[in-house]
Amino acid sequence: MYRYLPASLIFALLFIFTGNAHAQIEYSPAFPKLTDQVTFTIDLTKATGAKVPALLGLTSGVYLWSGANTSTNGNYNYTPAGQSSFNQPYEPGKMTYLGNSKWQITLTPKAYYRVPDGVTIKQLIFVLRNAAGTAQTETFYVQLGLTPYKVLPLPAGLKDGVNYINDNTVILSLLAPKKKYVHVLGDINNWQINPAHIMNRTPDGERYWLKITGLTPGKEYMFQYLVDGVIRTADPYSDKVIDPWTDMDIPASTYPNLLSFPEGKTTFPVSVMQTGQKPYNWQVQSFVPPPKNKMIVYELCVRDFSAKHNYKTVMDSLNYLEKLGVNVIELMPVTDFDGNLNWGYITNFYFAPDKYFGTKNELKALIDECHKRGIAVVLDMVLNHSWGQNPLARMYWNATTLEPSAESPWYNSKSNFFNPLAHFGPDFNHESPYTQKFVDSVNAYWLTEYKVDGFRFDFTKGFTNQYKPESDLWGDLYDASRIAILKRMTTALWKVKPNAYAILEHLCFSNQEEKELANHGIMMWGNFSYHFGKLAKGESVDISWMNYKQRGWTQPNLVSYWDSHDWQRPLVEAMLNGRSNTEYNTKLLATALERMKLSSAFLFPIPGPKMLWMFDELGYDVDKDFNGFGGPKPIRWEYLQDTSRLKLYKAMSAIISLKKNYLAEADVATFTTDAITKSMHITNTGLNVTIIGNYDIVTKTVNPKFQHTGLWYDYFTGSPILVNGTDDLYSLTAGEFHIFTDKPVAFPEKGLVPFKVNAIKTTIESNPQKYGINVYPNPGTGRFNLTLDPKAPGSGSGTATVYNFMGRKVNSTLSVIGDKHFMVDITSQPSGQYVLNLQSGGQYINIRLIKQ
Repeated sequence: MYRYLPASLIFALLFIFTGNAHAQIEYSPAFPKLTDQVTFTIDLTKATGAKVPALLGLTSGVYLWSGANTSTNGNYNYTPAGQSSFNQPYEPGKMTYLGNSKWQITLTPKAYYRVPDGVTIKQLIFVLRNAAGTAQTETFYVQLGLTPYKVLPLPAGLKDGVNYINDNTVILSLLAPKKKYVHVLGDINNWQINPAHIMNRTPDGERYWLKITGLTPGKEYMFQYLVDGVIRTADPYSDKVIDPWTDMDIPASTYPNLLSFPEGKTTFPVSVMQTGQKPYNWQVQSFVPPPKNKMIVYELCVRDFSAKHNYKTVMDSLNYLEKLGVNVIELMPVTDFDGNLNWGYITNFYFAPDKYFGTKNELKALIDECHKRGIAVVLDMVLNHSWGQNPLARMYWNATTLEPSAESPWYNSKSNFFNPLAHFGPDFNHESPYTQKFVDSVNAYWLTEYKVDGFRFDFTKGFTNQYKPESDLWGDLYDASRIAILKRMTTALWKVKPNAYAILEHLCFSNQEEKELANHGIMMWGNFSYHFGKLAKGESVDISWMNYKQRGWTQPNLVSYWDSHDWQRPLVEAMLNGRSNTEYNTKLLATALERMKLSSAFLFPIPGPKMLWMFDELGYDVDKDFNGFGGPKPIRWEYLQDTSRLKLYKAMSAIISLKKNYLAEADVATFTTDAITKSMHITNTGLNVTIIGNYDIVTKTVNPKFQHTGLWYDYFTGSPILVNGTDDLYSLTAGEFHIFTDKPVAFPEKGLVPFKVNAIKTTIESNPQKYGINVYPNPGTGRFNLTLDPKAPGSGSGTATVYNFMGRKVNSTLSVIGDKHFMVDITSQPSGQYVLNLQSGGQYINIRLIKQ
């Protein structure tokens, strides 16, 4: 491979030169010896001698005038045989034209310059001229026989990347196996090769390192590595990079005082180092994230959450998220990615927050403020693949195939998937020890430096080197090596932070892998977009797979959701393709919003973590493909001014509150899901919950199969109801649902849903006189007289039972005073409200008793 070296310096490690600083000579090998056959290519467009213009445009008749020097003083100690007259053609020195004013010659210095044995040549001297010698370049020098670097061990305790020693000193370390040499270019040397800035090589040949002193505290310095004289790359461990393509689109309000890319001095992104940085002052030093069974995850794309697309405005919205009940924010990728306006799944720099969203301290401030509020922060981490500008990819790149080269320590040279839709970028080789150490360093960095609480790992089905053929397009078949890789990674991150969340986007059709990983303690994304999309439209589908026990898992590690950034929102699905009749239309926004409340009742209460995609709580109704898949979407904070949307937000918040405050320890969820009507039982210590709903577009009858008879409460109205038979049927209109609890809980504000329980079967009657029943005195001290007249329901014989408002049957006595005259005695009970249930002839009535 050819190495590019500025001719003004020509590996100016040990020699003095004349000539222009922008000229270039390209030669191979990079460090030529006297006995090597060396190919030299000179680009005349980079030469600046006064007589160069006359050479430009020539396609023949250009000759090399040259000599060899035993020192570096520019003398011609040895010259080629027959080279004697500058104004005459010299055929052995005739250059070959390559086009575009580039000329080439190949020679062996010892033979060409007739150098005797035992003589050391330190320098070759070149001038290109025309046949008459009337046009020529400046003088170029090529250094021979240099030792390009020192071999020294890396000082103890250093890591890859920038190591800050003190306010004036850094040590740079680059892991670059099989590379021949590395220079540091940057502000410290005006982006020119400098002998003082060639990096030391470690004895094992794995790393290059350099100590740099004399830096000004607090000043930002841009730098790059020049690898093998050709590859310009930023440090893969950079925590800040300057980009030549997209930084100009970042407003100063988001990232003030951003450095400008050094145009004309280098190409490709550059790293930034800065000594004397003031560390962020964390207000919350140690944070305990919410337990898994209380997790309400909010998937958030900073770009589409606010018009200013920055961390500061997300922080300003935390009250809104906190009131909703969110206790985990999952940030879509914020590590530096290619471009500004995509979702971020094309990562270039894994240790640098993307500047389009703000500064690194603003990201820390957001995380800190979340922790103050009890909200954990999870990062969407993309380690299946990277993007081509990632330094690990650029250092080992096959320019012919446009893929990583076979010698790459970190990447596979080809994707392991037959399916081209699974080719997302340079594919990490997760069996490589280099990749495993890199992955662990990425995870550890964010867990410690930014105090994040865990990760959602993107497309983990790609964490394998087992080829996935056409018969297994998305890698759904069991892969033991993949499981071992994922267990290794998560075990390593738990050593750094034992309570860190590990969430995988695995989504295998087979439960075998997910079960094994979930039982290892890993949380798995549970995609139910298809199911809730059908339900929103008014179609039947089974949702019992949301129950982790149905899957045979030992832990509730399923992060269920009805949509994510990748999938169509159920509300949009209903409005586009929903069912309707003359009285009920799921395509109407008002109807679709109510149906999202219904779906909330069947998503959030189920044991285990739950997730919603941002603005679902306001009924976001923009198609996922608007402005292209992954393109920027409209930001609709004006939805908060819409009463119907605000009611959805409040209803969803109320259901989330019920889950977090009363059902966090729930261990069982049983479903009746064989029809378009649904019922669900959840049992927690001291509380039973029954949920019923009708997804059809016509009225349906539902059997709730309450866990027991007695007093229950309709959650959204707070109304107590008395369940006399567990098989009592309930009539539900289209889209109607109810959440019943068998204990009073903190009920939400009234009017969030338009449904009330059936008065005949469920209402506690405050005015029983209209049924011919008189109760007196009521309120009373504990003895209540009941007189029945002929209008009273029933046959005159039946039962009387008293319940407290916790739904428990209480001790009472019933005395017969006379014909249809009774006394109920609850003097043994404390003051409060009670329910007297009278049943006779298949009919019953519930009467409120107030004991003073």
